[in-house]
Amino acid sequence: MEEDQLPGSVNTMEPDPTAAPPARQPATIRSNGLQIEDELLEIRAKTLYNLVEDIHAEVGSSSMTKKLLVLNNRQASVFTRESIPKLFHAFELNGKPKLVVKLLHSEAGTMQYRWFTERVGKDFEEGKFDPQPLLSGNIGGVPDMWRENYLPGNHGPSVQQSELENAKVKLVNFFRDVLIPLCAQTNAIVLMPASDWDMGAHAFSQAVNLLRSKWGAKLPFSTMGSGWRWVFQRQSRVDGTVSHQIRSKSESFGRNDDLMDDFNKAVSSPERSKWVSQDLLAGVDNYILFEGATVDTNGKFVNWNPGPANLLENMILENFSQSIPCFTLRFTRTHENTNNQICVDIINSSVPVVFLDLRERKELRGNSRKERLKEAFSQIREFREELFQANQNEVYDVCNIAFMDSVLKEYEPAISKNPNASKSSSHPEKLWEAIERKNRGEKMDSSEEEKLADLRSVVDFLKEEHMQNYWQVVRVCEKKGIKPLWESFDAMKASISEDARVEYGEQVSQLLSSPIFYGRNVSDVKGLSKLIEDLVRIGRIPEENSLEGLKILREAWDTVDICNHVAESYKIISKLGYIVILSLGLVITAITVMKNKVDRCEVVAFTCLDDGRTKTIIFFLSLSASIIGAILAFYNPMHRWRILRNISSRIVSVIWMYRTRVGVFAMNNNKSDAPEIALRDRVLELRAELMESADIGETSFMRSYPRKVYKHFQHKWDDDKTQQDAPLVDNHHTPTSPNQYIEVRVNLMLDFYRSRLPGYRQTLNACTWLTILSNSGAAAVSTLGYPEYGAILIAFSAAIVSWLEFHGTRQKLARYNKSLMKLNNIITWWHSISAVDKASTESISMLIMQVETIVTGENDAWLSIPSQESAEDKKKKEEEERGALA
Repeated sequence: MEEDQLPGSVNTMEPDPTAAPPARQPATIRSNGLQIEDELLEIRAKTLYNLVEDIHAEVGSSSMTKKLLVLNNRQASVFTRESIPKLFHAFELNGKPKLVVKLLHSEAGTMQYRWFTERVGKDFEEGKFDPQPLLSGNIGGVPDMWRENYLPGNHGPSVQQSELENAKVKLVNFFRDVLIPLCAQTNAIVLMPASDWDMGAHAFSQAVNLLRSKWGAKLPFSTMGSGWRWVFQRQSRVDGTVSHQIRSKSESFGRNDDLMDDFNKAVSSPERSKWVSQDLLAGVDNYILFEGATVDTNGKFVNWNPGPANLLENMILENFSQSIPCFTLRFTRTHENTNNQICVDIINSSVPVVFLDLRERKELRGNSRKERLKEAFSQIREFREELFQANQNEVYDVCNIAFMDSVLKEYEPAISKNPNASKSSSHPEKLWEAIERKNRGEKMDSSEEEKLADLRSVVDFLKEEHMQNYWQVVRVCEKKGIKPLWESFDAMKASISEDARVEYGEQVSQLLSSPIFYGRNVSDVKGLSKLIEDLVRIGRIPEENSLEGLKILREAWDTVDICNHVAESYKIISKLGYIVILSLGLVITAITVMKNKVDRCEVVAFTCLDDGRTKTIIFFLSLSASIIGAILAFYNPMHRWRILRNISSRIVSVIWMYRTRVGVFAMNNNKSDAPEIALRDRVLELRAELMESADIGETSFMRSYPRKVYKHFQHKWDDDKTQQDAPLVDNHHTPTSPNQYIEVRVNLMLDFYRSRLPGYRQTLNACTWLTILSNSGAAAVSTLGYPEYGAILIAFSAAIVSWLEFHGTRQKLARYNKSLMKLNNIITWWHSISAVDKASTESISMLIMQVETIVTGENDAWLSIPSQESAEDKKKKEEEERGALA
């Protein structure tokens, strides 16, 4: 939040409207009474009991109900992140919002300029204007170059009167044609300033009024206006204003009139306090007004403290950004450094920020970014000189920042007709490459050093240009015959705090270097429409993982690859051993039933009794089966194979949840490394489970493995041409959006399941027919007098049935078909929801969690090994597993 007030002349003040002040009570009685009242107000804030008022107001020819919440600093301080949902529940907003749009404070609009010019314009033209209050700031006379650097003028900082009006018309059209329909579609909440002096909020209110007849009194979205209670004090006493209507029907609005009057007098001179005459916007349905004053025990004003209000507004936006798409829009000018810092804080919480350029810009024709930047610098300087000729200066530094961002990031409409405009290209980066780059401290793009140099030049230019516009106030005043405060630009610059200039530059640099900061021109309606569509789709994922996250991913993929490699060995041993045992059993059965024939046959080198040959063969075959069975029991390959594959599958699911930042891996604004810590803990937990459940401690599992084992590009093999030249479907480490997740995870799983179904179906068909033919043949040959052959065929049939049970062919077909159906259902659901729903954290989490639950669930069903845990322990473990996924 920022203060809203204007400097000006002492000769053109309007008289204050008459209002009888309430009688003062004795100090001791008043102190005790105020303490009790404050405690009661704090209790009401905590419980939200009757804190939000219903106000029935007349707006134009319509009657509508508005809601009002007035908070003092003590009340604003009691809100926590956990209580924000209760706050909005108290406003009784309809339905569940799917989008939040915040219009950031953008003062010095046309309404404010007109008000200012009506009061000081004549003195300014006659050379009687006193620039001291203007140039020294307006709180305690503290010099601050970022406060008030504008000049009187009915049409504001423009060369022609129509310029800003046309820009505002374009802004209204953008709201009407692009933003408001999206808000209506998504039942959005629009957070905005409540003042009619704010250019963005005023334009949005106008656009809403243009469409209000379409919806009636109840809008299909919610508007929430916030502001300082004291700036509406004057207009609340003027008949016909929205502030007066709200005040006349509210118990809380006029509760601290004496304090608000003292506030106005304390923060500025008595004459200038009369200029703070803002009115509440009629197009807003819900208001939150902050008193913003620190008071003593007697209820008297001590100082202005915007901290509690700013913190509450930040918590409101942060609360919504955790679950639904949010983005912010800003216009006009920087009002104190805290305004830019608010934008930086919003970006740091992963919420996109858009600056809109209200100026008409010429096309840039340079062949390189440096050439185009020089052209942009020249355009801005030339326009400032044109403003000087019109006795104005460039107040709207936000427009300059937006313009420079579009040039710096090579946004195409700024260079659309330049056929030689260069575009940067990038190639997928493997995991080991990303780790090496991070270790060297390099950036993603090879041309980043050049970009960084351009960024520095832009920031230096914007800082200097902002001071030049501050100096232009002095130049214009001198042209009007008003004595300048400084003799030169350097003298003025020396009077400005170096810390303020450095802080401004650092904040602008952070904005321009952020991938979720965008500068666009209000005339580019098509580009703005596309940008808004993209913003509601932006997932809450970082641009890239930290070095710590990359190293943990490398360790996780190492574990996955080793598990898969060792599991493959156990798989071969298990299947081969089972086949050999089944074959030995079948041969033993055949020899047993064919004993007489075997004994009568003559074999070279064997001379024994008739019954000795059969016994010897059966003995050695049985011994072989026993030895193989003992080996299988010792190595337990079946159990280890399934456990290793299960752990591997679960680690892969954990990696995907980390890459998509859902569940416990979601980004935490209060703890930037929370996803990495969650990934580390989960990987360590699964490793421990692996060592305990698969008897890995008795093997050489932790030995060194050959390079071919590692298949996820997590290590650099200079001589491995196969890995170097392999096409990258997925680089196995970058943060992944839902659409990318579907492409490289879901579609691959669908292909995997589908590719297995025909083979398993053919195996089942072949085994079934073999079983039928064996049983039929056994019956036939037994009938024909060859029962021994019938027994062999029955044994063969039993071996086939046993193999099918071991292989789990039927179960695999059932599991794969069931998994395919569920995955297809999820994809169908995902394609059926709107772009806004797809951008919500809730929908993204549902997509990822359901897919990973299906994949791990299929693997758990395949595992199906009797557990040694009690039923209660097993149930508890399953609940914990589901909790981790959720």
